Amino acid sequence: MLKYIRHRPKPSAQPVRDANEQLSGYRNCFLNLAVPLLVLSEPGPCRKQPLPGGRNFTEWDRWEVGPLSRSATIAQLTQQVQQRYGLTPSMVCQGSKSVYIPMLPGHRKRLQQTYVDLTVMYEPDASICRGDAATDDDIETDIVGPIVRVHLSDE
Repeated sequence: MLKYIRHRPKPSAQPVRDANEQLSGYRNCFLNLAVPLLVLSEPGPCRKQPLPGGRNFTEWDRWEVGPLSRSATIAQLTQQVQQRYGLTPSMVCQGSKSVYIPMLPGHRKRLQQTYVDLTVMYEPDASICRGDAATDDDIETDIVGPIVRVHLSDE
């Protein structure tokens, strides 16, 4: 199976602002030599998922939080997510590790622990941590959001 990708930029001096117009410059061609088959395709736009307040996100979006100092607590992290995006984090995870879930016994005390102590185990000098945060809206409906990237400062 051979794959050929062609990008044809628009001959304009200014950058293109429309996402659909950007995608129209890309083409894919798949040629299968075992079976006489030639398939042409064009990429489509990502599906947008709605958020409260009329906002949308795609699976490629990332929420940026920070910079947080290395001594910032989970409570400060959840407060910053709430201020920036208007959603209350109901769960903070890193990969498959549950960092903070308020319904579990013993997790309330984690609000005062630092985010770095609970998450950065294998890369102590990391400046960006990838995490997942399940959020609630005003009536406590669970909302799936994009991946959260926490930027850590050296302070």
